Amino acid sequence: MLQDLLNIFKKRQYATESQRDLFERDLNKEVDDKIRELKKESDKKDKIIDSLLLELILMEKGVSLSN
Repeated sequence: MLQDLLNIFKKRQYATESQRDLFERDLNKEVDDKIRELKKESDKKDKIIDSLLLELILMEKGVSLSN
């Protein structure tokens, strides 16, 4: 990980202005993609939690969803 950061720093240090801009856009895109991916995972987990909470509430009230 530290070596990766060092490599990124070296690439950025010796890059031209246009290369730095391109590098920055690529990095921002990677971060945006990762955030989107994490948001999808979070949404899936939220749906599971909501479903389990509903099931728990119904169980407490004596209602069963299964046959």
